[in-house]
Amino acid sequence: MWVKLRSEFSSAYRRRYGHFDENWKIEIAELKVRVEVQPQVNYRALRWSEEKAAKKWSPSKCYFAGQWHDATSYDRLSLRGGSAYAGPALIHDGQSTILVPPSGSATADEFGNVVVNLTW
Repeated sequence: MWVKLRSEFSSAYRRRYGHFDENWKIEIAELKVRVEVQPQVNYRALRWSEEKAAKKWSPSKCYFAGQWHDATSYDRLSLRGGSAYAGPALIHDGQSTILVPPSGSATADEFGNVVVNLTW
């Protein structure tokens, strides 16, 4: 890999500046990497049964419009597709937290997507 990297760098340097000394040492000062991975949870494979209720965590407090509200906290992976969850609520998973305001609600689909519906 490093031989190919050095070869491509020397070619690009030579094109730009017209020369390159093969005895030069190359220092990598910055390296940018882009990685794409499949999620660890296959939301499409999740199936919800009508009997299974969404898993609730300890109640939380949320601050909206100048006052504190008691919010229900849910585990995102336990939300049933098609069910609505009234705000105020917090929906947690391993990477994020979704905040549902008091006047809103959230629904989950069969693929694990959560849609927050806002009412003003």
